[in-house]
Amino acid sequence: GRPPYWVYGGDFGEEVHDANFCINGLVLPDRTPKPGCLEAKYLQQPFSLHVHSVEVRTSSHDTERAVVKLQLVAKNRYTFTDALGEVLSLEWEAAVNGAPVARGAAERILPPA
Repeated sequence: GRPPYWVYGGDFGEEVHDANFCINGLVLPDRTPKPGCLEAKYLQQPFSLHVHSVEVRTSSHDTERAVVKLQLVAKNRYTFTDALGEVLSLEWEAAVNGAPVARGAAERILPPA
């Protein structure tokens, strides 16, 4: 038979319809995401987190150990509230060859809005 296809606004000869504004959402009628779905997800995320700097220091007398300083920048994208920073926490883990060697947590990671 004929492959499936989507019909909308006026395809059935009705006089009152939404014209070409029926499929302007983020998903298709079968719930397949449209490209704008990823953009909307990005724009609506409550915070951003990115690596600002990474510094690795080794000692000349102990080449087996290194000190890694990682600086992250968190930005509260909700300019109308500080509440998000009170409920988020950051947990981290450092691994060498896949084996965890250190872990920790930071309580309040977002600055006030």
